[in-house]
Amino acid sequence: MLLEDRIRSFAALPPDWDSYGAPWIAQDVIERALRLLPFITAAGLHVWAVPRSDGGIAFEGIGIHDGIDFTVEA
Repeated sequence: MLLEDRIRSFAALPPDWDSYGAPWIAQDVIERALRLLPFITAAGLHVWAVPRSDGGIAFEGIGIHDGIDFTVEA
């Protein structure tokens, strides 16, 4: 699954998707995350997107050149 497809799939998560009361991931959050993708990939970073229990989306990964871990919330 492509990262863009994975991010879009978060729209299908129902409220309480984590069984701890997490809200659904709003479409505007998904769109903001998708707008970040070109900048992240242009920087040479390999990332994985994960839904957050607060309704956000996090990008987690390691930079190719510097080995720095990062998380960016949408």
